[in-house]
Amino acid sequence: MIPILFTLLIISFIISIIIFFVRSKYLAFGLSLVSILLNVPYLFMLGDFEKIFISKYVGYFGVTVNNLNFPFIITILVVTSVTTLYSLRYMEHKFSEEKKYNWGLYYALYSLFALSMLYVVSSINLLELYIFLEISLISSFLLIALYGYGDRRRISLMYFIWTHIGTILLLASIIIIGLTTGTMDIYVSAYHFMDYSVIPYSLLVFIIAVIGMFIKGAQAGFNIWLPYAHGEAPTPISILLSPNMVGLGIFVVIIYYYLFHLMSFVAPIFIAWALITMIYGGVNALAQKDFKRFLAYSSVSQMGYMLLGAS
Repeated sequence: MIPILFTLLIISFIISIIIFFVRSKYLAFGLSLVSILLNVPYLFMLGDFEKIFISKYVGYFGVTVNNLNFPFIITILVVTSVTTLYSLRYMEHKFSEEKKYNWGLYYALYSLFALSMLYVVSSINLLELYIFLEISLISSFLLIALYGYGDRRRISLMYFIWTHIGTILLLASIIIIGLTTGTMDIYVSAYHFMDYSVIPYSLLVFIIAVIGMFIKGAQAGFNIWLPYAHGEAPTPISILLSPNMVGLGIFVVIIYYYLFHLMSFVAPIFIAWALITMIYGGVNALAQKDFKRFLAYSSVSQMGYMLLGAS
């Protein structure tokens, strides 16, 4: 049987790399759109699961479509596809203003950003999830640094540092899980943590990961980077930052919920934090005069709703 999901993943990333060398505006645009639309079959493969063995300690890398990630897959595919269309005219105007035309670089980074978000939510292995998360962060950092506005170099560096504090904490938790369970496979590791004797240890690793993903997910108290990144990012990238990019943080929190079986322990705390985030984001959004910063704080509020739903 042909591994359809894996094949789509490989072809999509190969196309993204090819785009780097394309100079034609419409060819770069077309290839970028194709690289994303190639993954539309994911929408018709609910319940599918494909994996390949990597090593004893890493476990399996693979992709899956299930009830948890399906809404994320739909959102990412729809938003990234529509934004690809919008960005053609938008970037045409921006390139003409700056007298610099590099369609291949822009659409290659854009495709990598879009695809990596899709494969973060489709991953079955924590290390695999981390790798795709890093690709999404690096590609979005470069898009802001190269095509943003105002003090884009400083803001993109701020974005890079803050989000990488989050991912470093996530990586630390993944390494600890791998050393403890002997695998980084999400579903295999979950069996280990069904033993309630490891709950104190589980809470520690869970807290490390959640702090990291609260930064990534722009929760109240951890959201300092988002208004700045939103404000200076080119509009197509700003669209992808929320809800797609920021929403990945909440998705990983949900994965860790499942992994550690800690719902009854942390749900009250998360509900309270979600309510604070909803109110904090909403009040700050109403106080903004800049539309992009309004969207940024509105996104913070929406992340509170997502956390509340996850709790």
